[in-house]
Amino acid sequence: MIKHPTYFVDIDGTLIKYRKFTEINEIPPTPIQSVIDKVNNEYDNGAHIVITTARPAELELFTKQELEKIGVKY
Repeated sequence: MIKHPTYFVDIDGTLIKYRKFTEINEIPPTPIQSVIDKVNNEYDNGAHIVITTARPAELELFTKQELEKIGVKY
């Protein structure tokens, strides 16, 4: 039986360069491409990717759209 790992990946400061939550709508995301590539590669190889964040709940839709825009697989 093949067991696939699970990765818990934070957004701000890990997948995207850190921005203050108060500036998140005004400053476009700066992806950290090497991390995104690693996460996507692990996902493609069967890993489970769990996205974690301290962002407030009211930013959930915005956050999902941002992750899609920068190409993160989860």
